[in-house]
Amino acid sequence: MTRQEAVALALWNNGDLQVALTQLGFAKADLIKAGQIPNPAFSLLFPVGPKQLEAALFQTLSFLWQRPKAVKMASLNVERIAEVLVQQGLDTARDARVAHAEVVRAQQRLELGEWAVEVWDEIVRLNEVRVRVGASNDLALAAVLVD
Repeated sequence: MTRQEAVALALWNNGDLQVALTQLGFAKADLIKAGQIPNPAFSLLFPVGPKQLEAALFQTLSFLWQRPKAVKMASLNVERIAEVLVQQGLDTARDARVAHAEVVRAQQRLELGEWAVEVWDEIVRLNEVRVRVGASNDLALAAVLVD
C-alpha cells in the first residue's frame, strides 16, 4: 500500500470526519433557512384592538431586522465547522502518513534482521568448518555462537 492509499483509506474510514461532514451539511441547511424570507401569515382574532394588530404585524415583520444577524451567525457556524473539518482531515492525513512510515520502517528492519540472521548463520558455518579442519578452536566457535 502506498502512502497516498493509506491516507485515502484513513480519511474514508474516519468516523470523526464523517460526523463533521454531517454537521457541515446541517450548518449549510441552517444557513439557507436563515436567508429565506418566511411566508407571512396574518391571523387576527376578533375583537381587533390596536395591540393585537401591533403584535401581529411585529411578529410577521420581525424577520426584517433579525435576518442579517441570523444569516451572519449561520455563516460563522458554517465557517467554524469547515475549519474543524479541515483540521481533522489534516490531522488524519498526518497520522496516516506517520503510521505508514512506521510500517515501512518496521518492514525494512525485519528485512535487515533476516539478512543479519543469514550472515551470522554463514559466519557460524564458516567457524565450524575452521574448527573441523583445525584452523581454529572450540573457544573461538563458542564466542561466535554467543554473538
